[in-house]
Amino acid sequence: ATLVQGVENVTKVHVNPAAAEVISFRNKLVLYLSGSPNYGGLILSSERSRLSHTLDFIKGYPVKTIAELKADPQLGTFIVNARMVDIVNLDPWWYPVCKCNQIFGKYIGAFHCTKCNVAEFKPAPKVKLIVEVEDETGYALFRSFDHVMANLAVVDPS
Repeated sequence: ATLVQGVENVTKVHVNPAAAEVISFRNKLVLYLSGSPNYGGLILSSERSRLSHTLDFIKGYPVKTIAELKADPQLGTFIVNARMVDIVNLDPWWYPVCKCNQIFGKYIGAFHCTKCNVAEFKPAPKVKLIVEVEDETGYALFRSFDHVMANLAVVDPS
């Protein structure tokens, strides 16, 4: 079983590490992110998190199926017990960051940091992805980013 926890956007995805797609995704993500100085690495699969109804994030949040979310779309925090089926889209991109770690939010052809008065930047790699998840009632597409997926926790399905 796979658990997808979401807060507006997906914040934590627990998957079965034996799935070929997950292993392939992790390998590609590690290679892609290894160039970033701020990347701390993936959680090792030996650090297993046991699924329990007493986990902190379960307290106070309603459990919904994918069909229930589709039938009544609303903003909120929900627990959705689902399996990650596929990575539908993997979109690498970057954003410009100054040497002082200030992000250039708006720029028109040139970069200028008002904090340290320089025009040089370093590219910070990011990966946006869309994953397909399913439960017994249907399927849905979840959009996520590398910093979320890099914190994958493993749930033993047995």
